[in-house]
Amino acid sequence: MDAEQVAPNWDQIPQIFKLDLIKRLDFKSCCNFRKCASAERGLVDRRPISLEFAGISAPLISSSHVSHFKLSNFSDNRTYIANVKYPTENAIADFLFLFNNKTSLVKRVDIGNFNQLELLPLFISKLSEKLKELGPGFKIRAQQLGWKSYTYSGEEFLDVFKWFDAKLLEKVEISTMERWSDDKMNEIGETEQWKNLKRVHVLNDVPISIRHFLHLESFEIQKKNATACDYWEVIMSYRNRDLPVESHFRMLSNSTLLYEQVYAKFDVPKHHEEMLRARNYTYHHIQKFPTINKDNVLLVLFNSWSVEGVVCRENHFVEDIKIAFSS
Repeated sequence: MDAEQVAPNWDQIPQIFKLDLIKRLDFKSCCNFRKCASAERGLVDRRPISLEFAGISAPLISSSHVSHFKLSNFSDNRTYIANVKYPTENAIADFLFLFNNKTSLVKRVDIGNFNQLELLPLFISKLSEKLKELGPGFKIRAQQLGWKSYTYSGEEFLDVFKWFDAKLLEKVEISTMERWSDDKMNEIGETEQWKNLKRVHVLNDVPISIRHFLHLESFEIQKKNATACDYWEVIMSYRNRDLPVESHFRMLSNSTLLYEQVYAKFDVPKHHEEMLRARNYTYHHIQKFPTINKDNVLLVLFNSWSVEGVVCRENHFVEDIKIAFSS
């Protein structure tokens, strides 16, 4: 190089090359660069992000203002490209930065913390405030949401849930709805996000009406106060919709006392379907029902702790059941 020649500084580099350099940065470096080079934030925000997993939680101890932020690009979510603890405001900012680009996508987002329930409302409040600052055009672009929080009425869930992109979100896993009210669930049910969901999994008891789940392709819940009418309403819902093969439901229950009441509602002769053991369970009864799609049937399995139903191809019961409950 000539002694008088000077290497160009960052400001002299054409934008197309800057953008190419930014695209080559890993996520952590990209966040750091965005914070240091405020003049280039527009370029950084043009970089789409694609990840398997992102998780953000409330502070782990009551005396701390430090939140946990995790990122993974591996399907098992155990190998992290970022696994850090830092001030909550920074963690929230970096989490929301994931979605600055309208073509970014994270397969699964987990929000919440089981350990410090009293800190969750404040944490969600801070997250909601930041979302409001970004405006109604901002969306959390994720296909799945894991809500790992014990909330009282569902209010905190709704405050965040409504910011997810309704066109992308397909599945929600909720730790508990034990204290959710039907009034709040009615409000959640009116959102486009809930209406467009395909799958819901609730880990603990569901006190709300079963009707909130009848538009889904698949759901798994525990409902201690389920009635025979609830079970029959679910069965008829799966029969009367043209659902994809492997669509399924599972309703966990502590009692088999209602089963005879459910059997009494059958509009087809009660007949136990002999089949190869698709899963290592002993079933009290296995009933086949026709569906509006003449190529498919609904197979309903009654065992000691649950009622399960799977939309199956007529001659592929075992295969379709295995796939349905392994997904």
